[in-house]
Amino acid sequence: MSKGNAVSDSSRARVLSWSEDVLEREKYAAFLTNFLVNRSPPNEEQGLTLALDAPWGAGKSFFIDRWSQDLRRANHAVVSFDAWKHDLGDEATTLLMAAIKRELEEQCAKADDGKDSRRKAMEVTKPLVKTLRRAVLPAGKVLLAGVTKKLTGVALDELADSFVEGGANAEGGSESAAELDSTLDAIFEKVLGESESRIEAVEAFKAELIRTLKFIGKNTDVNLPMFVFIDELDRCRPSFAISLLEGIKHVFGVPNVVFIVATNTDQLGESVKAVYGQGFDGRSYLRRFFDLEAALPPPDNRSFTRILLDRRNHFSERKILCWMSETKDPVHEISVVADALKLDLRDQERMHTMARAVIASLNSRYVIHVFWLYMLCAMRIKTPLCFDLATREGYGSQEAVDELRRLRIRFPSVQYRDGRSEHANDVFTAIAAYVRVSRMHPANIASQELLHHRSGDPFKIAMHALIEENSMSAIFPSTAHYPDLILQAGHLRV
Repeated sequence: MSKGNAVSDSSRARVLSWSEDVLEREKYAAFLTNFLVNRSPPNEEQGLTLALDAPWGAGKSFFIDRWSQDLRRANHAVVSFDAWKHDLGDEATTLLMAAIKRELEEQCAKADDGKDSRRKAMEVTKPLVKTLRRAVLPAGKVLLAGVTKKLTGVALDELADSFVEGGANAEGGSESAAELDSTLDAIFEKVLGESESRIEAVEAFKAELIRTLKFIGKNTDVNLPMFVFIDELDRCRPSFAISLLEGIKHVFGVPNVVFIVATNTDQLGESVKAVYGQGFDGRSYLRRFFDLEAALPPPDNRSFTRILLDRRNHFSERKILCWMSETKDPVHEISVVADALKLDLRDQERMHTMARAVIASLNSRYVIHVFWLYMLCAMRIKTPLCFDLATREGYGSQEAVDELRRLRIRFPSVQYRDGRSEHANDVFTAIAAYVRVSRMHPANIASQELLHHRSGDPFKIAMHALIEENSMSAIFPSTAHYPDLILQAGHLRV
């Protein structure tokens, strides 16, 4: 394959990998790559760790997956480590090393020195494993569980019992205490020796890692630095998360290695508090581990809505009614609600979960009035008083609208064409009509003034559809079922 064809294939693959990038973050990935490569020259004394901060549901995993693919196409060594999947035990550093070792062996095998690739890779990386084993050996556990008995012939719990019994015995108490002191002195000296050896082993491991990376840089066409992506750290047990960060900082922090930790730093800070106490400043503590922090640009509500619907489209097998745009696009109506009520990403996720639960509970013959369903869900989340005013008997249709206006809620007007004339619907008028009609029996709806509409009025067409779906039976409109189902769905946690 010619170099030109290789470049063409790489460009085509990059376009395909970002084809679902509705948040348009490809340029941001390229910017971060250039920035981090320039911030990580090989003559630096240590590596670089970047915290990529974004709330849950903001697309962190998608972003780092596509970014890592770009880096691989640029011939960088890349390691992807899902911390949540590996949160099975206490040896976070060892698990991370296993992932790094696989990548290093793969890159070492590309060296053109005439040796068998597998044997060559094993030879280069074998010292890494040996020095890491010494560096991460939990000396304290070994000492407390076994070394005490090995040194003294007496188990630690037996020593404690002897001390207690000796204290109660006036004749032998001083002798038992002296024996315990002597034993503890021996243990303490052993701990000091093990700790010093472990520090030396960490430095030896770092030296081996540096040597291995230099070998790759000199003998292959692989580009450095090596990028290590850590995902889902904020979902891990606090002890595992902290252990992994400590390993990154103290064991793997060497030149030519860039760590990207994609996480919700606020949530991770709460995990730190779970270990050190609620009064502990977890956010400041985390800054010790990160050289840089970068925020993942937040998605606009329209893009985020499309992500959520692409993930699980609960409209796929249902009849839906959209009246706010000529395209009849539910994404538009849902994002208008999210914009107007200023929902953050977490609240938008809750809104979608509630709406999905309501739709699953409705008879399949019902048409889903997208705007009104999502508007009620959003009001339930953001302003429960408005929800009560809009759904409880005893309140007029205008009271919910007045409360929304008092809260300075703003909606765009809905433009439509009736023949050659331009018209606009006031969304607040539509809200009042939904409140009013949803409480009526179909037999009483036909007389309502709102049905006397122009031929092109999208909202009043929606009202007609609401009536027609119930015209053959003596039941209330489908929208009358929304409030109770939303209250039930509100008990779900996301």
